[in-house]
Amino acid sequence: AERSAMVRRRRRDGVVAMRWFVALLALTRPAPGTGSESDFGSALRDIASDAALESDYVVAIRRELHRAPELMWEEFGTSALVKRELDSMGIEHRDVASPGVVGVIGTGGSPAVLLRADMDALPVLEESDASFFPDALKSRNEGIMHACGHDGHVAMLLGAAKL
Repeated sequence: AERSAMVRRRRRDGVVAMRWFVALLALTRPAPGTGSESDFGSALRDIASDAALESDYVVAIRRELHRAPELMWEEFGTSALVKRELDSMGIEHRDVASPGVVGVIGTGGSPAVLLRADMDALPVLEESDASFFPDALKSRNEGIMHACGHDGHVAMLLGAAKL
């Protein structure tokens, strides 16, 4: 039973990591008329290789966020985590509609791409079966949980920032 639960957790974590990877694939496609299929294939292989190296990071961040959910407009701990990670990557950031955070990568010139994620959790009691989701990974904030997947969205965005 314990091994089965571990396999289910790994499978679920793999899905989280793959979602951000798939989102990034769209960003690697060259604009029409600007690159060949071989350029696209090469870019795909490069980003797949880089993304695979970051999947453990994305899973760890998602788990950290899942344990510390915060309601809308109260995400100051989440905001601090995002700033901590952006600082560690050397990415400039600023507060916007606090507790919101915007990280800026590149020059701001064309073409520009915007990636965003909600950070809030919901006022829901987490009642996951311990055989599927161990207590060590559950919300530590009674009555609040990331039932919405925003923990995964923030983790994926930070993974994308690392690439």
